[in-house]
Amino acid sequence: WLVHYFCDDAVLGNYMQASKLNQVVLLIPTLASFSLFPLVVTRLQEEMEVDIKLLKLASIYFYTSLIISTGIAICGYWLFPWLYGKSFSMMYEAFLLLVPGVLALSAAYPFSTYFAGKNALKVNIAALAGSIGVLVMFDLILIPSFGIRGAAAACSLAYIFFFLVLAYRFRRVHHFHWSQLLKIRPIILEQWPLLFNKKNPDED
Repeated sequence: WLVHYFCDDAVLGNYMQASKLNQVVLLIPTLASFSLFPLVVTRLQEEMEVDIKLLKLASIYFYTSLIISTGIAICGYWLFPWLYGKSFSMMYEAFLLLVPGVLALSAAYPFSTYFAGKNALKVNIAALAGSIGVLVMFDLILIPSFGIRGAAAACSLAYIFFFLVLAYRFRRVHHFHWSQLLKIRPIILEQWPLLFNKKNPDED
């Protein structure tokens, strides 16, 4: 609505298509979160290293979204105008500005699932309310001067804020170093057996 208020229909169309593509990037974490919820509840009840497992899941979501976003970014500059027409030349830049926020939102899914599983929805609601405030504030500041580039940047900032609030609240309960979210080796070797509820080969 704010983009439409400050920009014309052609610009709005570019932003809407860029947003839809970023929703495609979020599709895998969204679907996985439905399966993740009962698993998290079970692990919470059994108190089985929930903090370590959720950090690895956050890393999986982050890197999966990063791979998808990178693939789209590599070919998007030529692909978007070819698919949608020359009037969608602004779509590529908006997509790139949305990517940092989408990566942050992907990594936030395990934390939001954790708080839902602990019946602490107020944490999720507070993070969501704060991120909406960030979004509206930066939209009003950036869109009049930068158009959809400002809208995309504002959206990214809101997503990043949402992730940071949830991660910070999780960190208060389960202390971790931020670098743990970026580790690759433990993700591949240790986490997939957990997701499919299989024993780790090292335990045999």
